[in-house]
Amino acid sequence: MVYTRSVRAGNSSLPPGQGQPPNNLPPQLPPQLPPQLPPQFPPQIPVMFPPIDHAEGGDENQPHASAHNSASTANQDVVTAQLAAMQQQFGVFQLVLAQLLARNNPVQRVLVDTGSAPDIMYFHCFESLGLDPALLQKYDGPIYGFNNQPVPVEGVLTLHVAFGSGQTYVAPPVRFLVVKMASSFNIVIGRPTLTEIRAVISQSHLCMKFPTPMGIATLRGNQEVARHCYITSVTQPMKGKDKTPEVIPQQIPDNQQVMGVEIIDNRPDDETRAAPVEDVEEVLVDDRDPSRKTQIGTRLNPEERAELIAFLQANNDVFAWTSADMPGIPTSVCQHKLSTNPLKKPVAQKRRLFGGERLQAVKEEVEKLLQAGFVRKVDYCEWVANPVMVKKANGKWRMCIDYTNLNNACPKDCYPMPSIDKLVEAASGNERLSLLDAYSGYHQVPMAPEDEEKTSFYAGDEIYCYVMMPFGLKNASATYQKMVTIVFRAQIGKNLEVYVDDIVVKSLKAENHLADLDETFNNLRKNRMRLNPAKCIFGVESGKFLGFMVSRRGIEVNPEKIRAIAEMEPPKSIKDIQRLTGRVAALHRFISRSADKCLPFFKIMRVTHFDEERNGQLLRENLDLLAEVREEARLRTLVYKQKLANFYNRRVRPRTFKVGDLVLRKAGLTGFETRFGKLAPNWEGPYAVAEVPHPGAYILQDAEGKRVPRVWNVNNLKKFYP
Repeated sequence: MVYTRSVRAGNSSLPPGQGQPPNNLPPQLPPQLPPQLPPQFPPQIPVMFPPIDHAEGGDENQPHASAHNSASTANQDVVTAQLAAMQQQFGVFQLVLAQLLARNNPVQRVLVDTGSAPDIMYFHCFESLGLDPALLQKYDGPIYGFNNQPVPVEGVLTLHVAFGSGQTYVAPPVRFLVVKMASSFNIVIGRPTLTEIRAVISQSHLCMKFPTPMGIATLRGNQEVARHCYITSVTQPMKGKDKTPEVIPQQIPDNQQVMGVEIIDNRPDDETRAAPVEDVEEVLVDDRDPSRKTQIGTRLNPEERAELIAFLQANNDVFAWTSADMPGIPTSVCQHKLSTNPLKKPVAQKRRLFGGERLQAVKEEVEKLLQAGFVRKVDYCEWVANPVMVKKANGKWRMCIDYTNLNNACPKDCYPMPSIDKLVEAASGNERLSLLDAYSGYHQVPMAPEDEEKTSFYAGDEIYCYVMMPFGLKNASATYQKMVTIVFRAQIGKNLEVYVDDIVVKSLKAENHLADLDETFNNLRKNRMRLNPAKCIFGVESGKFLGFMVSRRGIEVNPEKIRAIAEMEPPKSIKDIQRLTGRVAALHRFISRSADKCLPFFKIMRVTHFDEERNGQLLRENLDLLAEVREEARLRTLVYKQKLANFYNRRVRPRTFKVGDLVLRKAGLTGFETRFGKLAPNWEGPYAVAEVPHPGAYILQDAEGKRVPRVWNVNNLKKFYP
């Protein structure tokens, strides 16, 4: 192992001979790979380093560093480094990780960051290494994180870190800024050290190379460790200070032991990343009934918490505790109408019989709807549908109505629904959020009286129809979106975003959130819309909106979706590949060039084999296909004309006339037809043959005996029959 000396800040020079590798020690071979790592990930090789000679005159107050070489290392701190490069499988993140060995104790999760100006050691790692706080020197300059917030610096510490394996390694002094903040990593190696060792990092090849006196050193990475680290960084922080991180199993030499690093991801309250469900607490909103509660965020300061609770208690009339508390949206605001096609005949479905548990669930659900005033009995109806019972995850039954026939008779509403991407973008970047849920959703919108009986359905021995808009209708979501757009027209885009029944009240500044909530509650009260207190969450910093995590940081990936991909087994069938591509599609906005990365999967899912080379060849061959077809058609026409000419010419007989025969002369040769235009006759005459100068040539004369000028060829004459 490499033994290095801990040097105080501001003294980065080494005594003569200290920190230099010996030339007479053979390199040690790396141990075998651990059997726990799956073969699809790059192997993690725990690299062994030769010991470094130490000069006299060292600090005698330094703690004992090694058991097997105590005589020469009693005044030394042990820090060794193994660097690894990794790239996450889908490009969600690209990290270069390192593993340090301090006092024979491996410390994992060391980030090599080419974008970091300083080299950073987190305070929880500093404490776990057992380093003396007296080694820290004061640091006055501030540093800032990605959120543009200052990060507290405890001090500066310089340690000598060995990079490499065997005899190919370097051991430069690294000047760390020790910061007290939670992080998924323990140490960050930044640009100063990477520049000093002249490191070249290849993300695509999962390795890092740098020159050493004995040659080029190459270090390779572990993709599984980086993936596990990233998942930890986006999940909810751990509670308590005695939690230890989960360590990826790996083989450790006999003379080493694993050291648990304390508090891997316990961020302060103001730096917590979005979680699927932020910590909330229940608060009482009605002193007269202890059961009437709603939820608020736990990260509010005492003053904000008291003001928010007082506001909710003063406006508890906006909440609906039972169905009887729902007056319904006024028909002047919104009303659902069924524009059924008059050419479609009404359909009364054949009744389906339920028994036992399902029948009892139907009766109980209908009884609730009757008490709430959402349905009523009907005696005569043309449209009747059957209920469909679906079992919930908790074992209870959900009643749905099969409106297939009714939906087929209704045209689709062309009302434009909002863009989900734009809504998510607009909801992010705010300091305070409140997530609202409407009580009974669609049941707050009344049905048009003339269309109520079209929603009839069987329930036991009776037939009922909906008075309020039910779930399952074709255009129910469009109608509900119209309603919420009318209710919150003045707020949408300013301090509220809504998509059907997902409502989020947003505030750029936390101090303005109560005013935004007051405006929202006034609009709800004005339009007689009620909220479900059990599902509303007020005053949180982050939350899930339309499947995305939104917070003041922006839009973040949902940890549940990352975990679903990371824990997915390798696909073994086309169905598995389809499932994988569907999960990746949910993260497409967080993956660079996701289509290129998923292209191999799409090729596998093709039913017909596509030969790119053969397709290109056929394309080149058929580029002039149209010209060839036209040329072939022209040649066929010429051949056809020639055949007709030959057929006609074979049947032409010679014509002869004698003196005195009457003939007709072809018109058009003397301009005769110009007097009549296109309706002029083709032949004119008759004329009499006056003389035959030679065969085929004739001199003509008219009826008065006057000769016609010119000699006429037999082809321009024909026999005249009086």
